Amino acid sequence: MIPKCPICSSHLNHEDIDSRPVLLKACGHVLCFPCFHSITKIPPFLCPFRCGAMPDRPAAQHRLNVKDGRFVHISLKKAEPLQDTNAAIEKRKAELVRARMRAQRKCKQLKTDITTHTSLIRNQERVAARRAKHVVQEAAKAERLRAEVAQKQNALYKLHSRLSDLEGRIPVAAVPYQSHGTTR
Repeated sequence: MIPKCPICSSHLNHEDIDSRPVLLKACGHVLCFPCFHSITKIPPFLCPFRCGAMPDRPAAQHRLNVKDGRFVHISLKKAEPLQDTNAAIEKRKAELVRARMRAQRKCKQLKTDITTHTSLIRNQERVAARRAKHVVQEAAKAERLRAEVAQKQNALYKLHSRLSDLEGRIPVAAVPYQSHGTTR
């Protein structure tokens, strides 16, 4: 299948000047030379596919010019083995560059996550340390109160024993019988 220009549908042929394929460097779209020439001369001077891909320029300067395109060779003949190898190497290099960029972004995200989680862990450790200190203080307070209660119980037991001893030593006195309310 012979490639066609997506704008005018003419067949792209690198041997004919009127149908030579031109690659838009910024976005990778391919069109014929006459269509490329017309979009560099007629407003809005942008990629006809409205992709807006010109990252190397500010938005106000996204105007296409002749320098933004380059002629490409499109051939339907089978490539030489060396050309296939070089193309495969270039393709693999591009894949590796993209993979490295993805890995770098992932690494940066992981570093950010580690920093965030480390900060959260430190905060939790501080909270746990404060709670542990409070628990130790409360345990010491409870131990003091337990000792105080034990002392008071011991003192009460001694007083109770002393009272029992004293009650045992007091003779029971005879209480004279008195009649209530009758006189003779």
